[in-house]
Amino acid sequence: NIQPHGCMIVVDRSTGKVSHVSENVEDFLSKTVKDVLGADAKKLLGSDNFKKINSVVRDDMRQPLKSAMVAIGSRKFDAVVHTKDDLKVIELEEYDRRFENQDDRVYEELRDFAITFQSVADLESLYNVIIDEVRKLTGFARVKLYKFDDEWNGMVEAESKEEHMPSYLGLTFPASDIPRQARELYSKNYLRLISDINYKPVPLVTTMDRKDDPLDMTYSVLRSVSPIHIQYLDNIDVFASMSISIMQGNKLWGLVSCHHDGPLFVPYKQRVLSEILGHIFSAKLSSMERVERERRAAQKSLLIEKISSQLNGVIKADDILFGYNEVAMKALSADGLLIHTSKK
Repeated sequence: NIQPHGCMIVVDRSTGKVSHVSENVEDFLSKTVKDVLGADAKKLLGSDNFKKINSVVRDDMRQPLKSAMVAIGSRKFDAVVHTKDDLKVIELEEYDRRFENQDDRVYEELRDFAITFQSVADLESLYNVIIDEVRKLTGFARVKLYKFDDEWNGMVEAESKEEHMPSYLGLTFPASDIPRQARELYSKNYLRLISDINYKPVPLVTTMDRKDDPLDMTYSVLRSVSPIHIQYLDNIDVFASMSISIMQGNKLWGLVSCHHDGPLFVPYKQRVLSEILGHIFSAKLSSMERVERERRAAQKSLLIEKISSQLNGVIKADDILFGYNEVAMKALSADGLLIHTSKK
């Protein structure tokens, strides 16, 4: 199934024929499923559009999704395309005309983002920049930075929200909150949008020879989501959501999680900009975490040095530690300090 704000056309790369199509294709192309299934994709989409799509598509597992703007009849679409084995998956979303002839503005925004990231001096400031910029770009009512620990439990490290939205800042969640299979998808497909939790899933129809060969939808931008996740969002009064994966190396570090208290469709170009923002954040995060580790190591060394210099058999160890409790907590990344001594 897919979400209904777009339609999907899957093409057999060897024959050029449509092997799968979403049932809502008539809403976008004014052609029935019967007209489209098994049709020649070049004739269906138009030779110029098909040439555009072929010029951007490539087999690249680092980022398999590519896009082109295509015009079919009087309508324009963002065609998001990727390949999977012998298939070419084409997903069409209505083109947002606000972005027409706006390439220069996009470059300016990216430059501003990069300069802003470079100006931050600590991790807390970096966290706040990413959530503020994503919220400003997309219009979501609440944007959170969610970080995983070594056992995949999560914590909300930063948050930007409208006043009426409940706060999740500082809350922790068990690893089961985002299960393993979901984390694997986040590690491959870096952005997911649910524009309206009340959507009705749209099934795919396929040719007879593909009936027993399910389509791998890992990289689909329209892929429908689990009913359990929809119920989860409904339980916390969220009607639209978007997530951006934050990667460190090949590992999922966390998510920029966006929530809205009503339906909200984010056009494809804005989503791409949001994802790029996530990649810039990831690159800056790597260097700043290294600096932070070095700073903490220096604090630990300083603490040990100060304590060692004063341990002369007269001053009690707990007196020294209490005198340096703030330094000790920072050096150990602790929220509290307990010192237990025994009297002899």
